[in-house]
Amino acid sequence: MGYFDAYRKRLRAESMGQAIKLDTDDNIIREFKETPAYKQAYLVDENFNETPLDVRMINVDKSVFVKHFYLLPETMVKIGQYIKVQEEYFLIEQFEYNSASPYAKATYCNQVLKLVDGTPIPCVAQGESYGVKMTATNNVVLETDTKVRLIVGDMPLVRTIHPDFRMIFGNSTQGIYRVGDVTMYKKGVIVLTCKKDKYMQGLDDLENNIAWQPDYNYDDKAVAQTEIDYDITGTREILAGKEYEYVLTPNALCSFAIDNQNVTVIKMTTYSITIKCNKPNEIFKLKAMIGDIVVAEKTIITMN
Repeated sequence: MGYFDAYRKRLRAESMGQAIKLDTDDNIIREFKETPAYKQAYLVDENFNETPLDVRMINVDKSVFVKHFYLLPETMVKIGQYIKVQEEYFLIEQFEYNSASPYAKATYCNQVLKLVDGTPIPCVAQGESYGVKMTATNNVVLETDTKVRLIVGDMPLVRTIHPDFRMIFGNSTQGIYRVGDVTMYKKGVIVLTCKKDKYMQGLDDLENNIAWQPDYNYDDKAVAQTEIDYDITGTREILAGKEYEYVLTPNALCSFAIDNQNVTVIKMTTYSITIKCNKPNEIFKLKAMIGDIVVAEKTIITMN
């Protein structure tokens, strides 16, 4: 360091200790990129704004999924933000601030969940063992696990996700899940506990990984749902006192309505209903509805 540089540094410092720190910081900055671990990354905030970020990316305990990101002096990040490296996202779950050498611990986002409008949200998907099963591809462990936990950053868009929100992974009927619980177990991070869900033919968009949402107001799109040729399968003539099952085909999340008080509902699922009528010589209609739209109906007669 030349005399002029040293003099300029003393002017910046308020004490000898601060001058030493400034000297250390300058050395770190000059040498920061001189390593294979250096990456030009981006910090992604809760509004998906991206800011250039210089990092050194190091594996944690030989894991390819969990990384330490060492940052330039005085750099600040937050838990729940993402670090983007070559189109791959890492969720920040810990941040250790040391003014000379701050670093973040972040986990690779092995999945992307999509909101109803197609907005992608990077997330960490863990299988039933919660933390063991992870894969570097988007075809994930989700095809075999019946329950997964998704860890996402706390951001305004994520806060719109609620229990019963549905999602699709891997463009597959085997990768459809429904949120059962939403938990905020620490600041900056939201955990979605999900279970397997059935494919809604004609409603779920497998090509784009966008799941149909039962409580979303699709407006004009809801009209298009009626263009699917739905039918209620099951016998038209039943015996009084006997139980009969009726199923909406193709299967879709729906509700049922019956215009007769003498009919008892024994069981109802997302796309089927089991009923019993104790009174003979009754004629009634069974209706299947998606939202407020009647998509199929069947006239049923009770025989002696």
